[in-house]
Amino acid sequence: MNETRDMIDRLMNEKDQCERRLENAAKLIDLLGDEGKRWSDEVKLLEAQKEFFLGNVFIASSSLSYLGPFTGDYRE
Repeated sequence: MNETRDMIDRLMNEKDQCERRLENAAKLIDLLGDEGKRWSDEVKLLEAQKEFFLGNVFIASSSLSYLGPFTGDYRE
């Protein structure tokens, strides 16, 4: 009788654990779906900024050269 009761308790605990895992998996899938949408939006933004990349790098490097630790002789 005790063996049967122990088996029933063990199965009930496993059932509860499976239900919790299923709920957590559903939450994770929902959150990852939102993250995927955010990544898609970020890719679109980066694609739009790609056009200005070369100019931005040029301005940044020239600013570092001018404002950096180099004297006028080195900058020329």
